[in-house]
Amino acid sequence: MNPSADAATVTWDADGEALGAATGATPGATRWVAVIVVHPDPRWIGRRTVLQIGVPLTVGRACHEFGEGALEDAHTSRAHAELRWVGDEGVDIVDLGSHNGTVVDGATVVSARVDDASLVGIGRIVLALERDVPPPDDPFALPDLVGESGQFLRAVAAATTLATRGRPLHVVGEPGVGKAALVRAIHDRVRTGPWVRVAATDPGAIEAAAASAAGGTLLVERVERAEDAAWATLLALLDAPSHADAPWIALSSRAAPHEPLAALRSPHVRARIGASTLRIAPLRRRRGDLALLVHHIARRYAGDDATLDGRLALTLLRQAWRGNVRELDAVIERIAIESPQPGRLVAFDGLDELLGVVPRPEVATATHGPRAEPFVVGADGLSFTTPDGSTTDLSNRRVLARVLAALLESHHAAPGRAVAVSDLLRTAWPGERFQAKAGANRVYVALTTLRRMGLRELIARVDGGYAIDPNVALRITR
Repeated sequence: MNPSADAATVTWDADGEALGAATGATPGATRWVAVIVVHPDPRWIGRRTVLQIGVPLTVGRACHEFGEGALEDAHTSRAHAELRWVGDEGVDIVDLGSHNGTVVDGATVVSARVDDASLVGIGRIVLALERDVPPPDDPFALPDLVGESGQFLRAVAAATTLATRGRPLHVVGEPGVGKAALVRAIHDRVRTGPWVRVAATDPGAIEAAAASAAGGTLLVERVERAEDAAWATLLALLDAPSHADAPWIALSSRAAPHEPLAALRSPHVRARIGASTLRIAPLRRRRGDLALLVHHIARRYAGDDATLDGRLALTLLRQAWRGNVRELDAVIERIAIESPQPGRLVAFDGLDELLGVVPRPEVATATHGPRAEPFVVGADGLSFTTPDGSTTDLSNRRVLARVLAALLESHHAAPGRAVAVSDLLRTAWPGERFQAKAGANRVYVALTTLRRMGLRELIARVDGGYAIDPNVALRITR
């Protein structure tokens, strides 16, 4: 079997063949799946198999359920461990006398029972055990919740079909879960025109953006903050006659996870797009997706042949990632800078400290309307107040203030415009000269520090550098 071709199919194929069929599970009921999340050969990352209730699955070199040769490794025994789904109680894991032992969530075990997502190590290979939902009978139906890798793939397939037919899509999720990235991936597959993003807070801008997105995709973000005029504009776009130059319309919102349609406060818009709502779970509930994302992002920053040290991969998989994909992206970018060997990502001395910082909860994760308070930031960057009322003084941290001021200046001139890392370096350390890697590292440290201080939601990584997120409520004082 060709692992490269098969792994690519598992990542993006819409056919569902590589996802495994439902095995005796009631449609819509939870089942358990095992996903390869750490492997010496990264081409196997993301391979998965479905557990059958009461039927043991023996994992080891002789196991072919993930694909022929998927678990072949010198550190894995031929029959290494047994996994048995035992119903509502969870999954039993039994070591079968393996040479290197079986590790469950960091502890070597003879036997264990897990009732929540867990990591199972068999030699140098790590499997994630997690719950999944069988595919719906309707192959074009959107899953109610994109929570695990199988559901994510099915959602991509269904949403791609919607885009092909010109039907709109509504994507819901916490900040940073990858709403825009998912819409962009679908756009790149099926649309040939421009990709345009606009905030729902400006009805006039929506109309102009729709005109410039002819033949492409219009993504209207933060619809939970839309006012009546914006809803009228969106309704007109949704009701417009379909033609070849009409943009595909996607909406995104940060509605409450238990109430995904809360953002669609216009009943007329809800009637037209409510059935096409896709709810994306936070990254901490998508262990299989996390493994795929880690390797995808690593290749972006370290090249197509990038590899991750196994211990580093496990460290990343165990994080809660409350900042979701945005936070994961920033951390891997930093790791790529710090790694001494090109293409080989390993942990660096400050990684534990970086990951040990517990980010503040996203203030707009579960809103039902406009945020009560904006960020308030001085134009000189010397102080800022977050929506929860916390004020931070940067008068004794002038480098951070200069970085923040540069982002604010760019935002004032052209909201959403990126400031390159090299420009931030020159602004923050005027007159100093650095090697490219050392200079970029200083900028990343400054940006990470500002985010940890409370600006995680305000400062966004965009194409070409960093920017103030134009979709976040902000008041600049002078």
